[in-house]
Amino acid sequence: MPELISYLPEVLRGVYEFRQLTGAENVEIKAASDELENIAADNFIDTLTERGCSRWEKMLGITPKSLDNIGIRRFRILSKLNEELPFTFKGLKRQLAILCGGDGFTAELDNNKYLLSVQVALTVKNQYDEVGKLLEREIPANIEISLSLKYNQHFSFSGYTHADLAAYTHEHLRNEVMT
Repeated sequence: MPELISYLPEVLRGVYEFRQLTGAENVEIKAASDELENIAADNFIDTLTERGCSRWEKMLGITPKSLDNIGIRRFRILSKLNEELPFTFKGLKRQLAILCGGDGFTAELDNNKYLLSVQVALTVKNQYDEVGKLLEREIPANIEISLSLKYNQHFSFSGYTHADLAAYTHEHLRNEVMT
């Protein structure tokens, strides 16, 4: 946003009083402009501000954890808004795709054993607890839930040499996203 003094005629821009006046007003205009941007941002889950998250959490009955960052809080709000009953496997996969991304999970339903197996990819492992809560809320009580992380497997490292992998621990290779 341009400075207010730029809107004055050239002859008035050099006057001390006008420079002081527009300088003081610039601060107020900037604060109002920032507040308008925050109001606009609070209309969309992806751009919620701290105040917007608090408002949505209060409406949805979500209690944020003390260590949650804004991204985690937005994720919880989105997962709560995306809930829809009655449960269908197709609907669950759609919700998981929204929350974890299309390749951020695998889901298999064994109808004969009443078992739902969901694996969360390492790339979205920070969403693991929220996926678990979503499953607990949505899955009927007669279906057993098996939730796990989709760890790296041996074939994932076929493009690396032993020298490349020697810099990492076994636990890191298994549990962390390799780039």
